[in-house]
Order: sequence, then structure tokens, then C-alpha cells
Amino acid sequence: KAGATIIGQKPVVVPGLKDFESDSAELATIADRMWAAMDGDKKQINYYGKGRVVDGLTVTEVLSADDIDKDFKYSKTADLDYIHRSFEDGDAYFIRNASEDNFSGDCRFRVSGKYPEIWDPSTGNQSMVKNYSDKDGVISIQLDLAPAASAFVVFTDKKRSLKACTDFGSGMDEEESIDGAWKVTFPDGWGAPSEAIFNELNSWTDSEVDGIKYFSGTASYHKTISIKEKTISENSIIAIDLGEIRDVAEVYINGTSAGILWKNPIG
Repeated sequence: KAGATIIGQKPVVVPGLKDFESDSAELATIADRMWAAMDGDKKQINYYGKGRVVDGLTVTEVLSADDIDKDFKYSKTADLDYIHRSFEDGDAYFIRNASEDNFSGDCRFRVSGKYPEIWDPSTGNQSMVKNYSDKDGVISIQLDLAPAASAFVVFTDKKRSLKACTDFGSGMDEEESIDGAWKVTFPDGWGAPSEAIFNELNSWTDSEVDGIKYFSGTASYHKTISIKEKTISENSIIAIDLGEIRDVAEVYINGTSAGILWKNPIG
């Protein structure tokens, strides 16, 4: 009655069994009064006091009809999920690429007068967005996300001294395939051979060797690769895409750990 908007179908069942009959009767009385003759089709809005009840329309459709812009929009067809939280000194958006395709596009956030930053949830790295626009109550930034990757886009009231970034997770300038066989070593006492040669990287369950097919433990994959000298520079980044990893992988390069990978993208 005070002016709220309720969006949803008319409730018909009360939770629990205690006082079920009396509570059901009370619910029916209240619901009949608030939803009235709405059917979610021909009649979708019932005004109740200073507020209204909506049935048959989505939250997005209701906000659009009220000329309220979307909280988060992006410029191309994609599948991005997001969560928005507001704080005393800013706002934070958690953005996730829910598709199997790379996303690279313009993202628009319904905030203004703040300074955008990008936080990497995998590494904890924080960087400021150098190139962005703040116009008509909307801040727009360029965002790049690999398949299944995510990022926090944080808007702060005060500008912080952070390393600048112009994109996030952009693609590689040059790609090379790692072809050929891999040597795989297994621990003693687990039923698998001490080592095996995999001509292709495939599931252990596809192996014709029972000790490998039914192995449940940690194995080590070994391979020597060569990298062109021209691709190595002070500011270059070399990434290895491991493909599909079922559990967890720790990568060593020249005997030094390069990190533990526990989620997609495994690279």
C-alpha cells in the first residue's frame, strides 16, 4: 500500500502444516485482494494503494516500461552473468562469461562519477581502467573475458594509484600448437605403470591398460617444447592452454612452479 511493486504469480499455498487451514484462508483473502482479477495475460497489473502488483511480466520488462535503464549492458550477443553490490565508498560488479566463446566488447554500468577498476579474482591483481567514458549516468569500459573467466569491475569514489590496464584477458598475438607425444609418470604402489607414453592427451578411462584406466591419483605429464626467441621480451606474456582438465593441475616450467590451476579456463 505504501508504494512498493510486487512482481510474480499469485501465491496459492502456505509453507508448512502448522495452522494450515487458517493460514491458507488468510493467504487466499490477501492474495485475492492484491492480485484481484489478474490472469498474467490480458490483465497484468493491479494497482493496490500507492503500489502495484504485476503478473506476467519480467523484472526487465517492468523496469523498461518505467524508463529505468538496465543496471548492466554489453554491446554484443554473449552470455554474461553479473552480481552488483553497492558500498559506502563505491560499487562492485562481478562479471562472469558463461559461454564457451571469448567475449570482447563494450560494457555499460549504471553508475557515474566514479573511477573504474578491474580486479582479477584468480590472482588478486587490481588495476585501474585507463580508457573509459562517463556520460548520461553510465560508465562504459572495454572488457575482454576468456570462456568461463570472470572479473570484478569496481567503481570507487576516489582515484587510486594502480597500474593501468586497457583490457582484461585479451587474446594472444601468435599461437602455436604443442604437438607430439607426452611422457606420463605414475606413483608407485597404485597399480599403474611407472611411466607411459601418450601420443594424444585423452582421458585415462580410454586407456587399454587397466592400471591407467582405473587409476585414481596424481600423475605427472612431461614434455619439452621450444619457444621462438623473438616471442620472448621483457613485457611479453606466454600462455599455455592445457585444454580440458578434470580436476586440478600444477604446472612446472624448467623445474619452477608456474601456479596451480583449478578452474576454467585451464591456461
